[in-house]
Amino acid sequence: MNPRLVIGYGNTLRGDDAAGPAVVRRLEGRPGLTTMIVSELVPELAEAIAAAGLVVFVDASETAEEVECIRLVPSKVQPVGHSSDPGYLLALAEVLYSAHPLAWLVAVPAREFQLGAGISPRTQRFILEATRLTESLCMNYPC
Repeated sequence: MNPRLVIGYGNTLRGDDAAGPAVVRRLEGRPGLTTMIVSELVPELAEAIAAAGLVVFVDASETAEEVECIRLVPSKVQPVGHSSDPGYLLALAEVLYSAHPLAWLVAVPAREFQLGAGISPRTQRFILEATRLTESLCMNYPC
């Protein structure tokens, strides 16, 4: 059985940046799903990604006008700094573990990133839509 992994990432102390973790909290405990909430994508996640058949990354997006679902492929471009991006983590999973999970990014529109702010009402509405989309992606993936 190839597990379905959902990774929500973002800084939960910075307003709408908490959108990814908020989506994942709504999905925790669902049968057949493994969920992770992280503040940033780090190379150590490659092992969990390699063990999955499907990975859905969920993140806040300053550029999205609506919830977007983007098919991801491995990217050999190394990130700058400590944080990685989903494509690079897929490449690590491929190189280190010979793994090729199907992967998607669910981008949640976000505008407010102030320290200490809560999630804006606008982004809250998009979180509901992103949760439904993420669940649909996961449940329609054959194990």
